[in-house]
Amino acid sequence: MKNIGPAKDLKKRILQAIYTDSPVFLVLDQARTVQIRSIVLLNERLSKELGVTCTDVEDGTTVILHLPYVADSVATALILRPKMEGE
Repeated sequence: MKNIGPAKDLKKRILQAIYTDSPVFLVLDQARTVQIRSIVLLNERLSKELGVTCTDVEDGTTVILHLPYVADSVATALILRPKMEGE
């Protein structure tokens, strides 16, 4: 998903959640409460960004947030749904 909000605001919310060890509420393809699993600093095409991998606490969907460090940048998300039996 493209443009899920200002990267600066989401980085702030993610860091607060890490500090307080609490889940994060996001509205992406649907309203989701996610638990942060990992954070990495990505350096793709010389554009540094924070990669945050989260898991939806309801259905186990993986949400990967890309939060660039460029001024006035927007965040993006990749949503990976778990395969259900029979798929």
